[in-house]
Amino acid sequence: MLGDASNVAITGSVALALHLANLGCELVRRPANLDLLVNQTTMKNFRNVDADALYSKGFMRSAAAPDQLEWSNGHHKVRINAIESNVSPAGRGLGTSRYLHGLRVVPLSTLISNLESRALSELHNNQVKSDIAAVYTTLLNQRN
Repeated sequence: MLGDASNVAITGSVALALHLANLGCELVRRPANLDLLVNQTTMKNFRNVDADALYSKGFMRSAAAPDQLEWSNGHHKVRINAIESNVSPAGRGLGTSRYLHGLRVVPLSTLISNLESRALSELHNNQVKSDIAAVYTTLLNQRN
């Protein structure tokens, strides 16, 4: 559906959780959704996937959010966000991503830098501030 796997990397709260788990740390918070960092070609593929093909696999897409898919099995719901690497401020890290537990993931340093940038641009976003504080606390506790 998305093409070559090298054009996709996990970012956001799921990537952060994977890095922290790899370090033996507890989760900062439960990930809210699955953010996928993609290149321009993959974003085009993501936007052009046939609606019937998506529906047959349990996915739904809103016309208002073409870069987002939702999947539900009746008990659990997952939101998948595609983020184009050359457009979004959070798009850093696709070229430097690495494999972690068999998944391509944006580097931890890039995730922290993205959180710091968001905190500066979204001054009233308390979730971002809380995430940064929790990540730093977790990493400091890991060192001690």
